[in-house]
Amino acid sequence: MIRMARIFAIFVLLLGAGLLASCNQQPTADTPTDQPYYVLITTTPAPTEAGNPQETAEPTEQESNGLMIQLPNPYICKSEIVEQTFENGFMLWVGVAPDYRCLELQPFEVGSGEIWVAILDSNGLVGKWMIFPDVFDESIDMVRDPDYVPPSDDLYQPTRGFGKVWRENLTEQQRQQLGWATASEFKYATFYRFDSGGFINTDGEYIARPGMHRFILLNGDEIIFDDHTRAVFYLPADPIDWDDILPVPTSTPGSTLTPTPTPTGEAVDG
Repeated sequence: MIRMARIFAIFVLLLGAGLLASCNQQPTADTPTDQPYYVLITTTPAPTEAGNPQETAEPTEQESNGLMIQLPNPYICKSEIVEQTFENGFMLWVGVAPDYRCLELQPFEVGSGEIWVAILDSNGLVGKWMIFPDVFDESIDMVRDPDYVPPSDDLYQPTRGFGKVWRENLTEQQRQQLGWATASEFKYATFYRFDSGGFINTDGEYIARPGMHRFILLNGDEIIFDDHTRAVFYLPADPIDWDDILPVPTSTPGSTLTPTPTPTGEAVDG
């Protein structure tokens, strides 16, 4: 319930900001990393068989007009992704569809993945989500562009597929909003969950709608991508000081809403 309250609070921020972003969904892919590091995130729950998606034993039922209706269950699996952090967001390489997304060892074949860009707002908790095909071809594309020089030694120009998207697909304004990379790319297997959206109509029928994708990041934080609004929500594993985000109720001046931290993953050397 506390976690749901946190997500709801972030949804309120989204509705107020009216964040929308367009996307491109004609993916092709190539190996996205230069010299990626490999780690393993262990989380709970986890799939019973490595790499295979799972659902709960019985579909969720809800009563409508006196009828019990089966609702879709979450789609859960372990997924190998590539992550790179930026000054104001993230880039993730993910499998293009469940058949690829739910692989703990990705082949990184052409057409198997896409690059998700998350540009966060000034609070670092909500933002916009863009999707681009990973079309990096090392036979014709440069790994990095020498014309782009980071302003300091602790910032980096993204390379290969991430760099191609950063330089060629983002506008100058979007590139400035996202900023420079703050670390190298990391490839790791992590927890992935998809929750279907939808509603029950007046005839008691379930009408499917876009859902939400959830990943546990390398540092244990959670990131949620909303198919419907193309928005992204960032849930830190550490408690949030909601006084900085939401108005404090007048009945309890000075109080702080501090949700329980999300479960963190444990990174181990692969």
